[in-house]
Amino acid sequence: MDVIELTWGGGGLNIVFDACREMQPWRQQPEVQNVYDRMMSLMATR
Repeated sequence: MDVIELTWGGGGLNIVFDACREMQPWRQQPEVQNVYDRMMSLMATR
């Protein structure tokens, strides 16, 4: 996430989206929620 936030690498964005999709069953876990929050913030700044 840190590198993607700095570089906006297209391949990295695909990996994060795929990871979020796979983590869906655990979305209420704090660690997973943090990834979702960072991804949403990343998309909001785009």
